Amino acid sequence: MAICRSKAWLAKMVTSAWWVHSNQVSKKAPTGEYLTTGSFMIYGKKNFLPPMTLEMGFGILFRLDDICVNKHISDRKDK
Repeated sequence: MAICRSKAWLAKMVTSAWWVHSNQVSKKAPTGEYLTTGSFMIYGKKNFLPPMTLEMGFGILFRLDDICVNKHISDRKDK
C-alpha cells in the first residue's frame, strides 16, 4: 500500500517495492543516530518484489455466521 501513496505512483513509474517482517521495524534509532519525525529504522534483509507497473485495487471481504447462512440457504438458486 505504501508504494501506491509514493511519488512513484504519481509519476506512473515501473518500480519495485520491498517488505520486511514487523520485528525488523523500529521507531528508535541506534545509539548515536537520529531519526526524524515519522521515520522508521529497518533492520535486516529487505525482501524486494519484482519491478512492475503500479496498480492498486480495492476489495471487500465479509463473512456470514453459520446461523445466518442457514436462514438464507434458499435465497440463491443455481441456474
